[in-house]
Amino acid sequence: MKKFFLLCIIAILIFNVPSIGEAVRLSKVEIDGREIQYEVQPYIINGELVVPLVQTLEAMGFKVETKEDGKIILGTKNNIEVKLIESSRSTYINDEKLILNRAVYRRSDLLVVPVSFLSDGLGAKVLWDESERELIISSKNELSVHFIDVGNGDSIFIDYGDYDILIDVGNKESGKVVANYLESLDTDDIEILITTHPDENHVGGLEDALNDIGVETFIHSGTKNIREVREDYFPFVSGLKVTRFMEDDDLTFDLGNGVYFHIIETGGSDPNINNNSVITMLEHNSVKVLLTGDMEEKTELRNLDKFSDIDVLKVANHGLNTSTSGEFLDVTKPEVAIISSGLAYDIEDGGFVDSDELNSSKIDVINRLKDRDVEIYDTYDSGNIVITIDGENYEVENREISGVLIRQIDFDNKFIALYNGSQKVQDLSGCKVVDRNSKLEYYIEEKSLLSPGKQDILRLVNIKAEEEKDGEWIFREDFISDKGTLFDREGNVLCKFFKIRND
Repeated sequence: MKKFFLLCIIAILIFNVPSIGEAVRLSKVEIDGREIQYEVQPYIINGELVVPLVQTLEAMGFKVETKEDGKIILGTKNNIEVKLIESSRSTYINDEKLILNRAVYRRSDLLVVPVSFLSDGLGAKVLWDESERELIISSKNELSVHFIDVGNGDSIFIDYGDYDILIDVGNKESGKVVANYLESLDTDDIEILITTHPDENHVGGLEDALNDIGVETFIHSGTKNIREVREDYFPFVSGLKVTRFMEDDDLTFDLGNGVYFHIIETGGSDPNINNNSVITMLEHNSVKVLLTGDMEEKTELRNLDKFSDIDVLKVANHGLNTSTSGEFLDVTKPEVAIISSGLAYDIEDGGFVDSDELNSSKIDVINRLKDRDVEIYDTYDSGNIVITIDGENYEVENREISGVLIRQIDFDNKFIALYNGSQKVQDLSGCKVVDRNSKLEYYIEEKSLLSPGKQDILRLVNIKAEEEKDGEWIFREDFISDKGTLFDREGNVLCKFFKIRND
């Protein structure tokens, strides 16, 4: 019996004593936009990065105090209180218990903690590039809502710490545009995927957008009136890498730190599938964003009691006069309206519908918004639209270049093959391309315009003002591609090409 008891004690001690791990000399540590130097080298233990606790919390803006000879660490920041205990995996955030992947322990007289605590517990965005030895942490409790330019369709991406939410994916031609956009934000999985309703310009791009991305929860409207995607939509959905399927209902997802994602049930038996759209609202403390799918006036009026004051409205049905009634606007009182629209592509004619026809179909809704002093943004004019929210304020940003995909890069011969998946001409003159391997920078030569829906091969130069040279290059079927990143003229990432694609 004594022998058994002794073995148990030894087992417990072994379990709680951390392995030494591999020391990591980081080339860069950036916390909330400021570079710091750690007092103690971080370590990688069983594949996980472990960092100094107190120095990291203080760099994130926490006021830190210690108790019991430094064995208990207390941190406070705004409405967040954390408590960590030496040699324990249990930590407390606003009195709620969280179990760490490994215990807090002492190294060189400083407490260290797994970096996953910062993301899982504090909602910080942690980017760890092991190959480059770069650690970037953002704890500003900001979330961003991306209205992706997919032409006459919808695709909305919500990025908040470890929570990635995708609402619709545009049409078939937009699937790769959405995939590229998600990759530019280093998205590796989707916590919540919502298809508001099965119209082709909302779900047609599912396969291309999510071919390599897993989904934790898939929420759909439940309707099986599929229209143009009747044969493709549900078979593909059943093949997605999805953990859980759900029909929409009144639901609330608590994303942490005062951020909530609400599903608003408005009924699902209307013969018009627009009126069965999944309606959602994003709430970040005092800021509210209402996302309406293609909900039409009939459903708006029937559910007015479910809506209240908001800050940002995603205008339903691409700004058409079927939706966004005056009564609905008087209840919701938005300050900003986002319209996701564009030229509809006519497959039979091989061209886009007339732009005057598109704009005239939105004039009544635009007038109703203007009469109420609502600020209007439209992807047709602005491209991608990004709203950044910190819980008290929000900022709207336009990104004019969108839908650009890299097909092939050849740095030896200085050419790049690009596809324009958007519905307007893209001026790529002077955009920077960085070689992933050598870190050398190149620029796309001047007067490089890429037409909608077209692919072209553009010349790269070493400096923006380099003179044009004679020569021609064709897309090489026997050449996979060099690896690189394309930036717009403001330094925003447009597209990455780091792996073999099946385009």
